[in-house]
Amino acid sequence: MISLIRVRSFRTLLIMASFILVQGACSHVLYAQEQVLSPTVKEIPTDDESRIFIKDGGWSIPDSGLSIYKSFGLKIRVQGGRKVKLKGKTYSFSTEILSDEPLRALGFSAPKIRFAKLYEYKVKGKIFCYKLLFSYESLGLDDFLAYYDEDGDGFFESLILGETVNGMYSSSNIPHIPNWVLTKTK
Repeated sequence: MISLIRVRSFRTLLIMASFILVQGACSHVLYAQEQVLSPTVKEIPTDDESRIFIKDGGWSIPDSGLSIYKSFGLKIRVQGGRKVKLKGKTYSFSTEILSDEPLRALGFSAPKIRFAKLYEYKVKGKIFCYKLLFSYESLGLDDFLAYYDEDGDGFFESLILGETVNGMYSSSNIPHIPNWVLTKTK
């Protein structure tokens, strides 16, 4: 009886350890790969673990089969201590979308991704960011990427993988707000 309990406990321990190792190994699927960027995409170096990719003409925001899930608004403090009202919408995809974009354009041969939710962020009616929450098809791990209009031209030319804001990496973080959004208009 005692040896049976030990065997089951050891088996459970082994299964748990394997799960933790697999999850840790897969959590940075995109960071361990060799990549060949599309000629229209360039990577900008960062001081943290995030990766910024700029695409001439902007990235296409996935918008097929979207329906509004909920709207939100909150006041946040920005540079100089000023408070601004951040508004946003959370969209869900009404149909399942399985794609290898935009990862293929970044040169990754990662598994296909399943789109889960799209978040839209704006200040004073100016949309500056979309975050795409997705999961890797074969791994079942969630991740996100963020599209930014950094200069106010209406094109979302920046795509950020692994964005950290205030030292935290999370899809629920408030995105950084580009300066053009905060500039007071007359």
